[in-house]
Amino acid sequence: MEPPQIRSFQTVNSKLNGDATLTCVVGGKPFPNVMWKREGRQIFEGRRHKIQTRADGTVNLIITKVEADDDGEYTVEAVNEAGKDKKTANLCVQCKLDIVIRFELKPTY
Repeated sequence: MEPPQIRSFQTVNSKLNGDATLTCVVGGKPFPNVMWKREGRQIFEGRRHKIQTRADGTVNLIITKVEADDDGEYTVEAVNEAGKDKKTANLCVQCKLDIVIRFELKPTY
């Protein structure tokens, strides 16, 4: 038995309405159960969230059609009978910012 070990989990930048993939490599024997969280709340697969686990231990959280609210801290946790490991990284959503500058001209006397 080997306790879980999470490697290669880094901050990801994504554009608004694009797709973002948070990736890490998980090891341990037996292979651990992996859970993703955002701001402390568990993420489940659904319309915009897909979780992939490959034979080589690569685990992906794929977020489609990224929204501004997806920006924040993500945690991946791995647990097996030998122990637990967790790592945290950020998803930074790059939003297009439109700035409108208005001038009001005041008469000078």
